[in-house]
Amino acid sequence: DLEVRADSTTMSNAIPTNISTEIIQKLYEVSKVVAEAQMVQANGDLEFLIEKEDGLAQILGETDDIAPVDLQAFDKVILKDKRIGSLILVSKKMLMNAPAVGVDYIVYTLAKRMARALEKEIFQADGTANHLTSGLLTGDVVNLSVVDTIEIDDLQNLLLSMNPMLLNGADFYMNRATFNTVALLKNAYGNFYVTRDMISDTPSYKLLGLEIEITESVIGTRVVLANIVEAIRIKLAENTSILILQEKYATSGQIGVLCEFYGDVALINKQAVKVLK
Repeated sequence: DLEVRADSTTMSNAIPTNISTEIIQKLYEVSKVVAEAQMVQANGDLEFLIEKEDGLAQILGETDDIAPVDLQAFDKVILKDKRIGSLILVSKKMLMNAPAVGVDYIVYTLAKRMARALEKEIFQADGTANHLTSGLLTGDVVNLSVVDTIEIDDLQNLLLSMNPMLLNGADFYMNRATFNTVALLKNAYGNFYVTRDMISDTPSYKLLGLEIEITESVIGTRVVLANIVEAIRIKLAENTSILILQEKYATSGQIGVLCEFYGDVALINKQAVKVLK
């Protein structure tokens, strides 16, 4: 459901009431990382119980008792309703003369801002005041052999550190500077380990059989190996509020469009992410 409020009705009809649905849909187009994460819509806290270790069922004799499994062997991850917002300005002239262009601008700009914020939090969230609950960079660390120096053996060790069952769907994530370093690694015959490929008709890079995604949300000399589908959950509350501010920006001939939503990001499967640093 969408709540639209305006301090007058002169321009509010130019902005359709389904704008929040369009914004959510465009999130997946703007950020591949966000598109890969599983998203749920729910109001209030959403809890996940996660086994600290892989448990086993018991093999029993015909009359043996089944020993109970203590739930203290589980971690609890709670996704909360944290406030996330963005305010953009659009000229009244644009909305009057070309309302479709104005609405497209609003939808795309808000979707970009939301996607960038959520992608950043998928990696950097740590539960502090200005971050969401937890992200990929809080996952288990694989140490570099030499500090701040990435070698192919380090990347191979990173690959070997993950459960092979989770590698199907996993990718490498790194920032541009780290990618430029990794892309220059060669074998004894002078061949580069990073190869260029076409994936879904898009030029892409692969390393040790896995695709490389470049994102500035990975900070420092780090390489993240992650199966985001398994690792991350995004929770968005069911209600998104769009507030149209006309009087506040009237002297500049603009309208403010304030988007507020509530949600969270959390790492729910630490086995599905490894961080090389």
